[in-house]
Amino acid sequence: MKYDVIIIGAGITGLASAYHIIKGDPSLKILIVEKRDTICQGNTARAEGLYRDLFSNEVHFKMNHSTISFYKYIQEEKGIDLGMKAIGYLFLIPESSPLINYFKEISTRAELSILSKEELDKTGIFRTDISPELRESFGFPNIIAGVLGHNCGMIDQEKVCNYYYEELKRMGVEFSFGTNVRPFVLSPKKRIDYPGEPLLWQEKYLESIETNKGKFSADTYIICTDVWATELLDIAGIDSHVRPRKRQVFQVTSPNIDKIIHIQGFNKLGLLPATIMPFSVYFKPDPGARSLWVSCGDELMRGFSLEDDPLPEEGFYKSSIFPVLSTYVPSLTESKIINSWAGYISLSGFDRMPIIFKKTNIIVATGTHGGGITKGDADGRVVAALYFGKKFATLYDGTKVAVKNLGEVDRQTASEKIGLSEYLIK
Repeated sequence: MKYDVIIIGAGITGLASAYHIIKGDPSLKILIVEKRDTICQGNTARAEGLYRDLFSNEVHFKMNHSTISFYKYIQEEKGIDLGMKAIGYLFLIPESSPLINYFKEISTRAELSILSKEELDKTGIFRTDISPELRESFGFPNIIAGVLGHNCGMIDQEKVCNYYYEELKRMGVEFSFGTNVRPFVLSPKKRIDYPGEPLLWQEKYLESIETNKGKFSADTYIICTDVWATELLDIAGIDSHVRPRKRQVFQVTSPNIDKIIHIQGFNKLGLLPATIMPFSVYFKPDPGARSLWVSCGDELMRGFSLEDDPLPEEGFYKSSIFPVLSTYVPSLTESKIINSWAGYISLSGFDRMPIIFKKTNIIVATGTHGGGITKGDADGRVVAALYFGKKFATLYDGTKVAVKNLGEVDRQTASEKIGLSEYLIK
């Protein structure tokens, strides 16, 4: 079974990459291979389903902003519901934090408002003045301001993936579900029938992939398996440049949850924004289930182990997340967990930007840092540009991104300053 392109991984990156490649050349024969039984069942499905374009890195901003614009076009112009709700992103700024300056720097390009401490107090939701006891014993800082991003909100990632899936089927892209791919073994491009091939001086490439359903062959292979890229590439000696970090989501509710979720003044929907608090604890409202989805971008003491089905840690929520949550949102002191799950984000060793590069006939696309859905369409456009040998990828809104800026050699992007790790009080 020979294809022009085989994409491994049917999450958002794999689907968006296939979509823009087949649009670039409808004659191509493309196969998407996925180890699960359907699309979007890996880390894409286990994410919080949030989007934002508040970033200090210009390339980061472009990719997120253009992807958000594309999703808006699909929902508002094409009438396909993606569950997209512009509830906003509210950053609670701790005292002595440089974040407020970073937000001011990007205020000329991003839609945001800076809220005073007094405005936050008037909502009746947040506690900004922390007791001396908590400040002394736990190191919980006061809140001095809030930054509300307006072009931010929540989205149903499974609906986004389903949009691409239906389009790909319509355009003739094939799928092979329940297909486990074995680690890559490279072959010599020109065999000389000599023991030990491929030899040091021989040009190498990936001739075919071995799976539980037999061999599949293509001219180009695109790896969109997120944190599992390393497992496929290690034997071939290709560095994925990513490491996995576990992320957990806890769905919680409380007796007065409706008063917390439904609040006027932040957005046209009358909903509480997705909110980021000190120590990287954050949540989004789920009004349909009368609950909040709570998570935390913890770093130190969170190792790099990798499992196919990671489990959430209720003890971690109770000991580490809940104290922060109930301190800054006092009405959640009686909250309880009603559901929980866990997944992974792929951490790049560079600048928190995706890593998209080519080695021999293999394209690797990973390192989304948990923002795969937020920049999914832009990622797909960059992968397609690399496949077609272009130096620049043209994003949905017409802006351009140099493909090399997401590569492994000539990256020229600044490290992102506005991320969850900035909320880890050092």
